[in-house]
Amino acid sequence: MWIAVQKSRLEAFISLGQYDITQELFEEVLLRIRKENRLHHLTSLHVMRCGLYNRIKMDETAVVELAKAEENLIYYTGDENKAAHYFIILHNRILIATRLKMYDMARNAMAQYKTYMENNPQTPKETVEAHIGGYMCAVLKGEEDWDNLGALLKRLGTLPLTEEQRSSVDYYTGVIHFQQGHHMKAEARLQPVLEFFQRTGADSHWIEEICVMLATIAERGKRYKRGMELYKMAYEAAK
Repeated sequence: MWIAVQKSRLEAFISLGQYDITQELFEEVLLRIRKENRLHHLTSLHVMRCGLYNRIKMDETAVVELAKAEENLIYYTGDENKAAHYFIILHNRILIATRLKMYDMARNAMAQYKTYMENNPQTPKETVEAHIGGYMCAVLKGEEDWDNLGALLKRLGTLPLTEEQRSSVDYYTGVIHFQQGHHMKAEARLQPVLEFFQRTGADSHWIEEICVMLATIAERGKRYKRGMELYKMAYEAAK
């Protein structure tokens, strides 16, 4: 019971940005977990700590926390909890590796994710393909491999997608249009995506990037007031 309460406190402190208190509490909880030999809590705690380091942009340290989380999966007795945390670990590893431009690491984590999911017959193959495709889009964008990104987006367009996944496809399509100088097409794709991301509370770096692209398009179209509004939105998102 005490550990569950402390985990709730940790989540609250992280969301409030009280990072010094959070670090002290992490160490206190880790010490008690080891003292009481309740090691099955270690994975979830390291995943939470990874989330903390994600928020303060300490990506390399976050990767270390994910490695610790994976090492401690052996203490789980229930397959369901173990699988859930394994997916969380892979998901975060892919996102962080992509952000750090460590694309080989990202691809390796995707391969692990795909293998694990393919061994679970309850998950439709198209669902797995859509998830992996979403991750791969970010890698191909980072590598500026526009041809392969375009081909992947066409394939994703044939799959059953969630609203969030459809918005991601529109985002990457808009990025390609922007890179090709097709600004009207880019704006038509990116503006609805911006509104969706703002409405759903997406990560601020997505909003910042879209606002900068839309501001550039507005300036080139001599819509200077709109451009300034978008740059301000980008600045606020970057804080």
